[in-house]
Amino acid sequence: MKDLTINVYGENDEVVKTVEAKLIDIKFGTIRKLMSILDIDNAETSFDILNRVYESWEDICEILTKVFPDLTEEEMDNVNLSELVPTLLKVIKFSFAKITGIPGDENEKN
Repeated sequence: MKDLTINVYGENDEVVKTVEAKLIDIKFGTIRKLMSILDIDNAETSFDILNRVYESWEDICEILTKVFPDLTEEEMDNVNLSELVPTLLKVIKFSFAKITGIPGDENEKN
């Protein structure tokens, strides 16, 4: 998915690798965990979200390795936070867009 990428930076802030998301089969549990960590509904500022990312870094890494399987744990330390948080939010948005795009059963009654 080319519109959902994350950059890994080198020592001189140069992009050394761009990793593309693999969101075809993202599991509900992964999204639920991500939403729980970010707790967007109760976040009043961007700092609140950043603090939650910091506090849950190991869980975030676990999620990132599922969404970006070509991203290693070492490389995660070289991802800019200014790109990370919006990327995590895009993962949630993509997942909901995919769910809402699922056609309903024609025989279903409203």
